[in-house]
Amino acid sequence: MIEEKSFAQRWEEWQRRWDDYSPSKALWLWSCVGSAILTAAIGFTSGGWVTRGSAESMAMRAADIARAELVATACVRNFASGPDFEARLAAFKEVGEPNRESMLQEKGWVTLAGMDEPLATAASLCADELANMELGPATAPDPGPDSSS
Repeated sequence: MIEEKSFAQRWEEWQRRWDDYSPSKALWLWSCVGSAILTAAIGFTSGGWVTRGSAESMAMRAADIARAELVATACVRNFASGPDFEARLAAFKEVGEPNRESMLQEKGWVTLAGMDEPLATAASLCADELANMELGPATAPDPGPDSSS
């Protein structure tokens, strides 16, 4: 007849076997260090982690783009407002492409209240938008809800 071992006996036997094959403390330490390095490498390369400096740089770049888009939108809207819009647009289109941005900067279309100097990136965006407008009866963009006529 086969004698069954109790749970306590099996546990002691397993512990004795484990002690014979258990890794050393140095192996455990280097395994943890390797795991931490591997986790960081994967996190920064494909996990989307960034450093504080990179995050601040990305935030500044996004703010600059948003500022340029806001000023360009205001430039197009201000340029299009007024009764002589079609004449101004025709004059704008007659100016050569390299000079359009400087024309918008000189006339103050890309300088909002509180700004010391015009925003060059906004001038480029505004010039592109105005250059794509067509002359005709429905040329001027809708002034929006804030204008009352």
